[in-house]
Amino acid sequence: MSDNIEPKESCGCSEAEGIDTELNKKLLRAFLKNNDSVEAALHEDLGHIPDFTTFSWKHMKTVHEVADNLVNEHGDDVDKIIDKLSALKNVYPNSAYADYLSRITFYKHPKTKNLICPPIFQVLPESCFSLDELREGRGSLEVKPPKMATVYESSQSLDPESKLNWWREDIELSEHHANWHAYYPWDQRFDAELEVRRGELFAYMHEQMLARYDFERFAVGLPPVKPYGPGVFWDKSLPEGYNINLHRFSARPGHMSIPDRILFLGQPYVMKDMELHKERLLDAIARMKFLDPSGERVPVTMDGLGCTVESDGNSVNPGYYGNLHNMGHVVIAMMNDPDGRYVIHKGPMYQQYTAARDPVFFRWHKFIDSLFEECRLQMKPRDPIDLNIQLAYTSLKVKNVSIMTDPVSDLNIEKDCLYTKMTKQTFTVYWANGTTPADEHDDKPYEKRYINYPTLEHCPFDYQFTIELKRVIYDSSASIPSEKPEEFDIITYKLMFRVFMAPETGVTDLNQRRRHFIELDSFVQEVKWDLPNLGGTQKFEITRKSKDSTVAMQPIPDIKNINDGNLGNSKSFCGCGWPLNLLIPRGTPTGMKADLFVLVTDWEKDAYDKDAEFTGGAAYCGKSGKPYPDKKPMGYPFDRNFKFHKTKSKRGKDLSTLQDVVGAIPNSAVIPVTIKFLGQEVEK
Repeated sequence: MSDNIEPKESCGCSEAEGIDTELNKKLLRAFLKNNDSVEAALHEDLGHIPDFTTFSWKHMKTVHEVADNLVNEHGDDVDKIIDKLSALKNVYPNSAYADYLSRITFYKHPKTKNLICPPIFQVLPESCFSLDELREGRGSLEVKPPKMATVYESSQSLDPESKLNWWREDIELSEHHANWHAYYPWDQRFDAELEVRRGELFAYMHEQMLARYDFERFAVGLPPVKPYGPGVFWDKSLPEGYNINLHRFSARPGHMSIPDRILFLGQPYVMKDMELHKERLLDAIARMKFLDPSGERVPVTMDGLGCTVESDGNSVNPGYYGNLHNMGHVVIAMMNDPDGRYVIHKGPMYQQYTAARDPVFFRWHKFIDSLFEECRLQMKPRDPIDLNIQLAYTSLKVKNVSIMTDPVSDLNIEKDCLYTKMTKQTFTVYWANGTTPADEHDDKPYEKRYINYPTLEHCPFDYQFTIELKRVIYDSSASIPSEKPEEFDIITYKLMFRVFMAPETGVTDLNQRRRHFIELDSFVQEVKWDLPNLGGTQKFEITRKSKDSTVAMQPIPDIKNINDGNLGNSKSFCGCGWPLNLLIPRGTPTGMKADLFVLVTDWEKDAYDKDAEFTGGAAYCGKSGKPYPDKKPMGYPFDRNFKFHKTKSKRGKDLSTLQDVVGAIPNSAVIPVTIKFLGQEVEK
């Protein structure tokens, strides 16, 4: 399979271009219960699904049809659309259906596509905070400091998984996961020009979630997460229990078992079907050929596999390969009441914005990732020599990489050391009281609540790279520019810096470590070389701030910012991207050892559009209406196994470690780094 993938269009994050701030303020009415004199009956043709989930094909078909009808029926009359959605919110202020419908309707409408929807935690706070936390958050922030949320205080003596409650229950992690799926809805079949290698992105984004979760597990002394799915511990009881402690979600005791069948939306679903669909997927991967509905065999790609495993609108053959990923979420969510006879609320796996809080989410996705890994193992191994960059007239070498943390009072900053601490963040939420529509019809639409919540933060830092360009004999087959060197004075190169990190675990074989690498950043840097004047060699010093990572979620304006018209300078507002506060794993008090790796490649060759910006949360989310910026496979160069030559390194061993590979690839580097956890921040 080729490294370069043909372009498809992206439906990912929106660009903040020409935002109508006044219209954006009006849009908030669809997300906040209010006392407007909007006719209540306006919402009736929108319907309502009380037990709505994005994992149901039936529910998703319904909600997208309603959104399409709203957009098509009212056309340019955006105020009418807002009125209808506002009426629905007033009747069902805590409804996941109403919230999701508003988001996708505004995303579909050309006049509101680039507008900013408020964060989910602000407008559906019961899906993020317990009722106790919401009640404790009553009153003025200035008069009564809110109580710290309970997640950090949870007992860790009986359940080892609770050591990472603070991480799984991070508010912005929930925002990222929910928004990614909202802007890449799995039920939609996008036109060929409006797709973004969505299946590949689904696989890669969740693979990175797993790698980061394992990194955190190593830090607290837990083993890597184990898969859990059909044929993989599926017939045994699930040791992990979990109490999400949120309204409208149920707890799951430990050592429960998957039922033989569930009754979902009035239809029976048996577990043997999931086993059959898994085996059919594995058969396709082994053959590297799917069976399409006409009976023809079509090639397996990572993009096609991702779409088919999730059974999205671009699945090769949903009738044959089933709905494996989504039904896994539903089955696990219904473990404690599989046929609904006790009318128990579903578990957190039932919703996108709560699923990642549950430890079993990562076990389930480890199983899903095992299917993708089978596909990766079928791909031609990557020859490390192929990672060498080939620029016109020039060789490139990474001479030095270092990390420098910004100064912190009372802290002796060490070189190549990253620092984290547990702090607290105050979240302002808008809570509509009451648990039924009848209760919610009152004169008090919502109350502000201020909730202090535990949050991991890292000390800001800079990457510092030194690269060296050295003149070589003209090679007409190399990258641009096409003119010969004597015909111009300055050559401009666009270089892609790919930055990864992996924990030291005692395993040195790169093919065994490959899945532990987390992406920290990918960015494009332009360098200009004065070729005839400098002749032989020129060095470039490049500094990159951690906060600018293209992996990380960019700051999203909240309700106050939207009302004030203060939308900042962010390039992306969809809420997709890894939480910046979780960019660096927690580490340990004594210092957790890790390897930081950088590979520099030729953006002129790698980019679909070399002049397009690679900014915002592009690495995880793509760009709206544009091809995914990078032609390389996602996760490159760790997207598959490496082929090692029987060539001895200087240490007399076969080339098999990261350090060996870097030694053979001049446009790469690796340095040891230390991650120190400073503990919980103390208020002064």
